[in-house]
Amino acid sequence: MAFKFNINDTKNIPGLSRPWEKGTPFLTPVFFDIHVLVRYFYDPRYMCEFCSETYGTINCPEDPNYEFDSDFPFGINPNSKVIAWLGDINKLDPKEIQYLESNNIDSDGNIKSEFYEAQINAEFTDPIREVELILFKTKLSKLTTELSGFSLYKTTEREVSDIIGLCSKFKRIVFNSEDDIKRFLSYWNEELIEDLNVDGLKKVLTDNGVVIEKGNKGLKLLEKFIKNILKVEDNIIAPLYYLYDLRLWADHREMQSHYDNVLKNLKLRPDATFSKIYKQMVTETYEFHKSLNDKLLEENNVA
Repeated sequence: MAFKFNINDTKNIPGLSRPWEKGTPFLTPVFFDIHVLVRYFYDPRYMCEFCSETYGTINCPEDPNYEFDSDFPFGINPNSKVIAWLGDINKLDPKEIQYLESNNIDSDGNIKSEFYEAQINAEFTDPIREVELILFKTKLSKLTTELSGFSLYKTTEREVSDIIGLCSKFKRIVFNSEDDIKRFLSYWNEELIEDLNVDGLKKVLTDNGVVIEKGNKGLKLLEKFIKNILKVEDNIIAPLYYLYDLRLWADHREMQSHYDNVLKNLKLRPDATFSKIYKQMVTETYEFHKSLNDKLLEENNVA
């Protein structure tokens, strides 16, 4: 089986045909059903980085025995079809190609997207880490289910359309006032702390003989899971405590000391803008979830 595409696309769409190329052009667009992204969203072995709601990069697991490409850019056109370049996907691992082929659909001739603008006109943007944080929730839950029999988070997978909608939401964040950052602090506290599966954490800790002190809640239980079950001594969970302290500052009066301490821990100046504080918090929270994902993958491969 081979990818199906419309060779006329390279003639009709500006920038895709190169006069020096022989044979089928590298930038021949290949189209896929939108649900091809589900694997890349939620399989813990993959990383899907969105730079906008219509442009991103997929990072596949590398096979050390072969020299295949392990990443490729993709776009989403106005008709909700996924696009990738034939030249990129033909360099992937044959198993990856087989998966993509199974989701390959006919071209509709439309590649209007930020993917096209970035790839052809070099208009690049940074990844939207907030979306990756949301995707990590499902990945981590799958891994803890495999390793310890419980889902780390209570929320299940979101629809592909919901994830794309989040891209739009987080791409256009503007902080005009203190209320703006407080609103997002509340959102992330609900997503990353309040949504933790407290009952599941308690059970796995108790089953493994870990003492749970009275008053231990989500964050402390997760910390015990990381240290006692995963055997990680480093304080990788610190960014979630920073988020919690910022939420206390946002929701209660006379909590300025929490705010000041978080800025110090984030290595930010006392007069740092809300935009810079938010970006640093998201970056460190993302790094925590990535570290946890990597550790759980390692444990599951050993188990």
